[in-house]
Amino acid sequence: IIETGAKIIGFSVHMSNRLFTIEVAKEIRKRSKDKLVVFGGYGCSNEQMRHEVPEGVADIFVVGEGEETIVEIMTRIKHRMKMENIEVAIIALNSKPAGLNLRKPTEDLDSIPFPTYSEYFLENYIDPTLPLLISRGCIGKCAFCNDYVLARPYRARSAKNVFEEIIFHFNNN
Repeated sequence: IIETGAKIIGFSVHMSNRLFTIEVAKEIRKRSKDKLVVFGGYGCSNEQMRHEVPEGVADIFVVGEGEETIVEIMTRIKHRMKMENIEVAIIALNSKPAGLNLRKPTEDLDSIPFPTYSEYFLENYIDPTLPLLISRGCIGKCAFCNDYVLARPYRARSAKNVFEEIIFHFNNN
């Protein structure tokens, strides 16, 4: 990871990978202090989850949908702009936002560009399966789950767009 030369290292954090992600980020910190470490995903969507990440491990937490936020973060780094007042980005744990200003969810999921995976060497993976986003949100309101709060409203990609992405990956990966 460090040898890629990337200035920003981002992690999609979920309940199932959070502890592993924290350990990888700690190791990155030990070996290269100049990397900007960004955590996003459901595993850091509320304050309690973010406080379970040791101080100094993540520089930025992205809360909610991150496509627009990560582009804004990268643009600010490129143009050496201040990293403050970014919608749904919390700069380090000691920043105490006065409530989160969540971006509006992407209404048209067909507008999200297809991921390229061109930087991945899929042949090095045991199961070189690519993930495919079909929908976001949830139609239920189960008492044991908070997905309907975190990812509402329910939205789905068109079948045509999903099929186009499958063809894209078949031809390019």
